[in-house]
Amino acid sequence: MASLICTSTISTPTSTAHISSSQDTYSTLVASLTVATAAIALTASWRFMLWRGRVYAKRLHQDVAKADWKDGTPLIDCPNDKLHQSIVESARRRGTATLQSVPMFLSDQNESDIADSFYQSSSSGGVSADDGKSPDNVEAVGCNLSPTRMAEQVGGISKHKHPVMTMKPHFLLKPLRLHTIRKRESKDGIKYVTKTYRGIRELAFYESIQSASDLASTDELLADLYRFIYKLDTRGSVLRILTLCSSIHETTNSCGHSLDTLPLLVAFFLGDPSTVRMIKSYVQSCCNHLEEMKSLGRLAVFTSPYYGLFDLNDSNGDTATQQPYLLLRDLTAPFDRPNVIDIKMGTQTYEPTAPLSKQHREFNKYPQQSDIGFRIVAMRMYSFGEDKYQYRDKSFGTSLQSRRDIVDALTMFFCGAFGTSLLLSRLIDELNEIKIWFEEQNASLAFYASSILIIYEGSPTNTLIDPSLKMIDFAHVCRKKGGDKGYLRGIENLICILSEIQSKG
Repeated sequence: MASLICTSTISTPTSTAHISSSQDTYSTLVASLTVATAAIALTASWRFMLWRGRVYAKRLHQDVAKADWKDGTPLIDCPNDKLHQSIVESARRRGTATLQSVPMFLSDQNESDIADSFYQSSSSGGVSADDGKSPDNVEAVGCNLSPTRMAEQVGGISKHKHPVMTMKPHFLLKPLRLHTIRKRESKDGIKYVTKTYRGIRELAFYESIQSASDLASTDELLADLYRFIYKLDTRGSVLRILTLCSSIHETTNSCGHSLDTLPLLVAFFLGDPSTVRMIKSYVQSCCNHLEEMKSLGRLAVFTSPYYGLFDLNDSNGDTATQQPYLLLRDLTAPFDRPNVIDIKMGTQTYEPTAPLSKQHREFNKYPQQSDIGFRIVAMRMYSFGEDKYQYRDKSFGTSLQSRRDIVDALTMFFCGAFGTSLLLSRLIDELNEIKIWFEEQNASLAFYASSILIIYEGSPTNTLIDPSLKMIDFAHVCRKKGGDKGYLRGIENLICILSEIQSKG
């Protein structure tokens, strides 16, 4: 019995040590399993984040590919109704703010004195009709509450088109068909429907020019983005760059998503090749948009000042736009007897994506335009001796078969000028400025079916007013790599012809 007790006493420490060792082994195993599980979960999380980063980067890349530089594509995503509504609302707010800032007066009140105070000056050097007055300058003058049909309209006159209106003394209202549904039937008897967006595209063009002036320090932004693309900046700037690109794409009405930055950053910092490539493509697209906006900002001086969208049926505050008009400066307002000519520019007046029937129809209107680069749409001239206007419509312009015919037609238009040589010299200077823009600053836009509008004073009593020359009609502006060589040819030939007329005295 004693020996059993002794044996039992002696074996107890060994058993305790064995049990303790087993517990340590179990704890180690649990810890190892916990670490392994955490590592697996962490690896899975990182892989999931990497996958999400790739997916999001691919989505950005695909959106950029849709919105980016392809010949024949418009400035905006045409079928995007949400984007349309955003552009219309922005333009509508702009127009409302402009008109609210201008004192209104009734149509039966005398407006001549108010107009004179705005456009005339006692300065011996005269007043320029194209001095680029901002909406703030417009506040000094009242505006006619009742829009009336514009008597000086020369182009775009047709039975199926609404006329251009004016709100005297300084606003022009150009009718807009934001979108048009056309039903056609193919040769096989299959009916199909197409939707055109001429109005919304022209509105978007003017809004883009306005947005360009709102983008401050464009050169500095471009420098930051190019440093990132060409690896001249640290990775720490990627979040700032992505946020900047998102805001720019949203401002320029192109692709825009709320940034899911964490997965993108994970994939980027892990050096995932496809993510890095697609992010750089996204940033490059942003650079392209900024370059285009910068170019458009410099084009603004050659276009009529833009004040937004005006709706004639907006009296009840209805959000639906029923009768929209583009609100622009009335370029004829400073003149007593404005002589006006509309010249359609470019060697091609149809878009590359236009149906063949449309292309043939446009080409057959005036085949000579493909060579000379412009055609006379219409012109309105004041005869001082007879105290009445003479009008030449589009049939006159298309009847000009040779260069000599065109020279004679333009000579006839400018023969009513008082000081023809000085007038032509100023117009040639303006055309040379536009020519420089097309040569040096336009690398991505083609201006199909766009025109140049020239106005000069036909009365000898108001000869101090400078002539006006502006680019108009931007419903068919498309992207085109290398710019618009056809428009440039038209400008060069027009300059040559005006110089020829000037040299003959």
